[in-house]
Amino acid sequence: MNIEGKTEPRSWYSMAKADGSGVLEIYIYDAIGYWNYSAADFVADASSYPGVTEICLRINSPGGDLFDGLAIYNFLRRQKCAKTCSVDGLAASAATLPMMACDKISMPANAMMLCHFPWTICVGNADQLRKEADALDRMGLALGNIYASRTGKSADDVAALLADERMLSADEAKALGLCDEIIGEMKMAAKWDPSAYRGAVASLAGKFAHLDRGILGAMDENKTPAAETQDKTTVTVTTYESQPSTTTVTETVTEVDDDPAEQPATESAAAATAATVETVQDQREGDREQFKNFLKQFGAERAAAYFSEGLTLEQATARHAADLQKENDALKAHAAAAKPAAFSPELDQTPHVEAPATWADAMKACGGNYAAARKKHPAVYEKFMAGK
Repeated sequence: MNIEGKTEPRSWYSMAKADGSGVLEIYIYDAIGYWNYSAADFVADASSYPGVTEICLRINSPGGDLFDGLAIYNFLRRQKCAKTCSVDGLAASAATLPMMACDKISMPANAMMLCHFPWTICVGNADQLRKEADALDRMGLALGNIYASRTGKSADDVAALLADERMLSADEAKALGLCDEIIGEMKMAAKWDPSAYRGAVASLAGKFAHLDRGILGAMDENKTPAAETQDKTTVTVTTYESQPSTTTVTETVTEVDDDPAEQPATESAAAATAATVETVQDQREGDREQFKNFLKQFGAERAAAYFSEGLTLEQATARHAADLQKENDALKAHAAAAKPAAFSPELDQTPHVEAPATWADAMKACGGNYAAARKKHPAVYEKFMAGK
């Protein structure tokens, strides 16, 4: 079994890529952005895999930090490869954002989904609380735009969905355009079936599946698993090849006789493997810290681009300065080419504009500014909130 790279579980996510397949498996199975790992760690790990042609995302998460969810959404949107998502159990709150970035979304019939307006905990005076409420409105507008872009629904329909804050079944999610297909219920059983997994995960499942079958067989037939494997022993030797941004892991599985004389050699190989694993883990920790430095200095988008090219911090700094100079020159050229609008002392002849009839029209009239639309058209806002 060859595994090109495998990220150790980061509390709420894990990922792996099988050699030659080009498929990067990503599992988000807890609250996003918690337990000492952030979107920066997620992006750093995902960016360290070369030759990715498809991202297969699997989600079972209650949500998490909104801005970490948005960062992962934008990171996935920037990837040029194919992206698919499966909701293995629950996709709620911030966990729905990464799935919205995928080309195809699948939900088993027994999976669930929940979307809602953002919420927070705030302490302060009346002015501070009002500012926080306005900030939440702007965050809600950003979320609404993402769901509206995916579903094609109007701003009013999406706002009503978020305000409802109701758990959606797979059928309801599909009817709303939040998923593309229903793939049948996820089967639950006390058995590890490798066919339910893909890529590197499938290989790992196949490696250990015989243990599960052996134990179940012993329970059924009142015999010990060792009785079936007393003649041969499976020995796995793992070698690692580390590069600055990638890790190649090669495992060779062989069968040897259970001769006690062979055990010291096996133990020696295991000790060497353990030492190599520790070295590789140190290397990946160094890559992660370097990417965090890139994020602080260059921002998420440039950091991902420079890091994926294998640039050092010094090289990336020089590239960043050159890029900024090019952008500055382009802005100067654009400003020089632009002609100022002619001033007319005549009275304003702007025709009278009727008040908007719906909240969507009010949002459109105010350029999508939620707070401005609510302030300028309070009657329409009250009507909207009342569901009329």
